[in-house]
Amino acid sequence: MAAELIPEPGGCPGHLLRLPPGEAAADLLAEVRYGLAAAPPLQGRVTLESGDWPLHTGDLRQLITLLRERELELVALRGRCPTSLVAAAALGLESDWCPEAVDS
Repeated sequence: MAAELIPEPGGCPGHLLRLPPGEAAADLLAEVRYGLAAAPPLQGRVTLESGDWPLHTGDLRQLITLLRERELELVALRGRCPTSLVAAAALGLESDWCPEAVDS
């Protein structure tokens, strides 16, 4: 199961990048690359729905670079792993505790 890039519902600006459950995944960048390849071409702001993935600042920096190559901008992270929320905040991204994000 790969990451999924979903146009933001309700006509709101931005899109949702949903990671698969961590135990079913290879690695972050591989999952996102696969998901982006399967997605329609989109541009703009992205909120990462990370679920229980324990992401660090280095992971998020790599993800930011990958998204920029597709003219996408990571602006926020929603998830339920404190490590990921802290890393996102450290990089100036909006972070939101979301216990229902990516139910695994």
